[in-house]
Amino acid sequence: MNAIIILIGLVWGVLNLILFFKIWGMCNDVNRLMNHFCSQASPSASTPAQEENKTVSTPSGVEVTKYDKRLDNVKVGDKVRRLSDGKVLEVTAVGDKVLECKGGMLDGIHTYPKDSLWVV
Repeated sequence: MNAIIILIGLVWGVLNLILFFKIWGMCNDVNRLMNHFCSQASPSASTPAQEENKTVSTPSGVEVTKYDKRLDNVKVGDKVRRLSDGKVLEVTAVGDKVLECKGGMLDGIHTYPKDSLWVV
């Protein structure tokens, strides 16, 4: 009886170690995905005319230009829409190329590059 309990305990311990390293590996994958999708791309060598012609498809299926020039005149308290999911955010601070926005009580305040937002 003791041999069976020891064998089950050893198998359980080894499976826990395997699970630990699998979860550790998944955390590294999440970091790579976050860096890939959330990092700010370096400025490209395209001309301003080419930049204005770039379009993005919003979650509602509407295509909009890559950068909304109205964001240059946004003030604290204005509403903007996040292009990634369409959520409406309130501007809490304005920077040169970024806006700090509050999405709600649970979302908190985050900084977004202007090309990921659209004026409501």
